Amino acid sequence: MDDCGTTSAGRAASGAPLPADANSDEPITIGFEIGDNGIVASRVLAFRESRGWEIRFEAFTAQFEGASLEPSRELDRSIDNITGATLSVNAYKRLARFALWLHQHVQTST
Repeated sequence: MDDCGTTSAGRAASGAPLPADANSDEPITIGFEIGDNGIVASRVLAFRESRGWEIRFEAFTAQFEGASLEPSRELDRSIDNITGATLSVNAYKRLARFALWLHQHVQTST
C-alpha cells in the first residue's frame, strides 16, 4: 500500500480509525486490503502514541497476511505480541477482525 491507502495494483484499501485502547489518548489508523481469502496487506497509516510504534514494522504486519475470521469472529491464527506494545498490538488485532467482519458483511449483502 502507498501513503494514500491504495495498493500497487490501484485497488482501494479499506481502513478505519480505531482508538488504541480505553487507556490510550490517541487513535491508530490502519489500512487493510481485504481479498476473498482474507487480509492481503495491512499498514499503519497514522500512529499518534508515544509507545507501541513497533507495530509499523513489516516483521509484525506480515503476520496478518492471509488471516481470516473463524466462525467465532476471532482471527484464524495467533499474532505474536511485542514487548511494550501490548495495547497497540491488541488494537491492531481488533481492527483486523473488524475489517474482516465488515468485508464479510458487505459481501453477503450485495
